[in-house]
Amino acid sequence: MECVMNNPAKPSNWNNRSNSSFSRSRVISSSAPKGSSKRMVADAGIGIISLPHTNLFLQGRDMQTAMPRGLTAVKVLREAGAKVAAGSDNLQDPFNPIGRGDPLDAAGLMILAAHLLPDDAFASVTSVARAVIGVEPAGPRVGAKADLMVSPATSVREVIATGAPRTLVVRGGRVVHRG
Repeated sequence: MECVMNNPAKPSNWNNRSNSSFSRSRVISSSAPKGSSKRMVADAGIGIISLPHTNLFLQGRDMQTAMPRGLTAVKVLREAGAKVAAGSDNLQDPFNPIGRGDPLDAAGLMILAAHLLPDDAFASVTSVARAVIGVEPAGPRVGAKADLMVSPATSVREVIATGAPRTLVVRGGRVVHRG
């Protein structure tokens, strides 16, 4: 999992840059937060970015039977109040040879492996991801930055399940894809 500290009111001492209002540090962990640490993560304002593709590919590679597969403790951390996003940072490399960087793929794995509902999985790659990295919310409202995807799917579940085409993608108010 990758931890991102994004809380200027509570500076981070995790990476010896305690004067920084935004600092990043990577934490590699496959174990669930124990005891009060899940609440401490939430209270400290640490945002978690789960990397489901990489975790599922790498974990248990050396085991022949009963291979452990899993992600960080997504539900436990969410229940404690932590922001848990999903993404991918390994694109067709030794850590994920089939990585495409598609947020809908990550959302699908959050449904399958983290047992999130489709709307929560979609939020993990959209609104929650923006919050974790400190980007202003986007959405269909006056004055909001136009960062959006248009699909013929009739529900969030359908767009994740079917890989429905993105007929229009807008980033920062500019059309970057028409399909």
